[in-house]
Amino acid sequence: MSSRWQGIIICLLIIALDVGAGILGMQAEDAQSKAKHVRIIFVECKKPVHKAYLLGLAATALLVLAHALAHIHPCFCSYRSSCCQRGLSKAALIISWIAFIIGVGLLVAGAMSNASSKVTCGFTKHQVLYYGGIFCFVHAALSVIGHI
Repeated sequence: MSSRWQGIIICLLIIALDVGAGILGMQAEDAQSKAKHVRIIFVECKKPVHKAYLLGLAATALLVLAHALAHIHPCFCSYRSSCCQRGLSKAALIISWIAFIIGVGLLVAGAMSNASSKVTCGFTKHQVLYYGGIFCFVHAALSVIGHI
């Protein structure tokens, strides 16, 4: 198989993993929003949702896998030696690290807020898992741009 086709397949796999992670993150947020909660001004008490915890962890795992795959060999176009040297590719890969760190942080924070079985109270943290899912989509776009 030529290097070009391998690159296309790897890019499609990265997109599939990131999109899957984004969808799981949004589903986790949906499951969490259906839980019982009481809010008084900025303080919210809520019952953790085990399904949101599992979906958040699964989304995190897919995002980590996509990121590892994207950075095992950051440039697949070996038929052009200057591919990895282009500014756009380098910038996209660097920014994909930032999107990865923010996405993983949000997904882990959202999942861990559902880890215990006790009702917890604290400042409201709305849509953490949702925004983690959005960063998965951003990561997919940046990773593919970095490989073009």
